[in-house]
Amino acid sequence: MGTPSAFWHGVEPGLCLSILHDKQWLNVVLGDDSSGGTVETGSQASESDIRLYAQPETSLPPVDAIFFRGTDAVDDYLRHYEWPRDEPFNDNFPDSIPVEYDRYWRTKCPLYRPGISLVSGGWHIPWPDGDWYEFADAELIACTFLDSEPWVEIFKANGRYVVKQRVT
Repeated sequence: MGTPSAFWHGVEPGLCLSILHDKQWLNVVLGDDSSGGTVETGSQASESDIRLYAQPETSLPPVDAIFFRGTDAVDDYLRHYEWPRDEPFNDNFPDSIPVEYDRYWRTKCPLYRPGISLVSGGWHIPWPDGDWYEFADAELIACTFLDSEPWVEIFKANGRYVVKQRVT
């Protein structure tokens, strides 16, 4: 299996995850208020019995990313349907193409696939709280799926780490 790329500690307040990123270990600590947490950097991991190993996968953009960051052709398409680029995709969209793509995207998205504990990098998920656009320019460091809710996302934006806890 090789060297672990992360160690899972759990979703209770306190140390949640240790993950190797850019040749340093990030120790993700969840706060008591279940809204976020902090990231402590170091040269060593906080190890646990639950070791996570990397496996390369392709990360597809969600429909919101295609709408928001798409080409001029996407812009023309959205204008035709009078849909603003920064309007989250939903069932009210008047054409079936994004609906079909969204169905396909869900077959590849780790949230909807069994057996995935953690995603490192790739596209972040448009959660119901609607803050996808707030993190559109941020780097997704990791998103947890082990033990389900809260799902924990770690972003790097403007040189600092941001931790979000998600409960649906």
